[in-house]
Parts: sequence; structure tokens; C-alpha cells
Amino acid sequence: MAEQPAPAHHGGARWIATSSGGACAFAGASHRMPSPHSWLSAVDWCLALAARTPGCKYVSVSRFKRHCSCSGSCEATTPNATFRHGRVTGRGVRVDWDPLPPPPGGGKIPARVALQVSGHLRTSCAFGAVERHLSACRRRFRTCSVFVHTWSSLEPATLHWSGARRGADRSSAACVTRLRAALEPAALLIEEQNGTAVWRAAAGRAAAGSAVAATVAAARAA
Repeated sequence: MAEQPAPAHHGGARWIATSSGGACAFAGASHRMPSPHSWLSAVDWCLALAARTPGCKYVSVSRFKRHCSCSGSCEATTPNATFRHGRVTGRGVRVDWDPLPPPPGGGKIPARVALQVSGHLRTSCAFGAVERHLSACRRRFRTCSVFVHTWSSLEPATLHWSGARRGADRSSAACVTRLRAALEPAALLIEEQNGTAVWRAAAGRAAAGSAVAATVAAARAA
């Protein structure tokens, strides 16, 4: 079971909603995925692999075992609490999905929600999962804001265990521009690797000395 590079896919949310517990009993080739951060990322990874695998109509996925397998049919299943299985649908299509039932009376829940994201943006500059979570949140709640804390470099300046610095000298400015346009954050904190920080707050939001304090202040002011 070789570990495969992580492809990209955006149909995992719909698959999770229609999948069932357990695994297909007669699965085909099995693949070991990189450590997924969530069930959504695990399923997205597996569906992307299925999209380029001829004859793959069903997949069995386990986030905890980092397992993805394809099969042409799934007439029999094996009970397993760590697996889910389901038919492959919506390949390569971005799916807007809300896992929760609509609130009583329709409309949005009258609540203010704050999502906080922190860390280096990395060379890949990929934040599609955050976009999906934010989109679902904004469909569900009356006010949903995202607060971002990141660094002036794409990669950390601290040494990697291998001894390399992994591109810490590359500016994150271009990626931050993309992120700002895609997420429209209520507030954005860009911290320098030497410990100083530059706070950039959207109009109407209070600036604060730390990302946590700013999140609380801005959420209360919303």
C-alpha cells in the first residue's frame, strides 16, 4: 500500500452526506493517503484518486487508518467503525453543502460566529478548505467572520528537522493578496519572523495586540 501524493478535489462534502458506515467487502487497489486534517480532506483526497482510476465506482475511506480503496461494485460490506463507503459522484465539481438542517422557520440563525485561522501559508498557498467552511458558515448564520493570523514568510524561519530552512526567505505578500480577495477577512494579522507584528484591520473593526484579543473584540463589535 504505497503512499500517494495528495491530489485536489471538492466533492467530499456531498459524498460524506450520502455515504454509509463500513467498507466495501471486495475493494480493489488500496492507497495510503498523507495524514488528513479532517474527514473532508480525507474524502476529497480519495475521490480525486478515484476520478483518475478506471472502473472506480465506489470508494472506502478511513481517516484514522489513512486508507482509500476503489472498487467497481459494493454489493457486500464489512462492518468497521473507522470506515465509510459510498458511490463516487460529482467528480471534479465544487460542491456547496450544508450538513445541518435549516433552522425553524427558514432564514439564518441569528448568531455571530468567528472563525480563526493561524499559521504559515506555505509555498502551496492553498486555503480551499477554509473557503468551504466559511461559505457554509455564512449560509447558516446571520454573521460569520474569519480572522487570519499569518507570517511575512511563506515557510517558517525555524530549522526543519532535516536541517533545511524550507523557503523561509520567500515573502507571503502575493499569497496574502489572494487570501484577502477570497476570504474577505474581518481582520488580518501579519507577523514578522523577528517577533514584530503589523496589524491590519478592516474598517469598523478594533485593532488589538494579539490575534486572540482581536478576534474577541471584533466578534463583540459585529
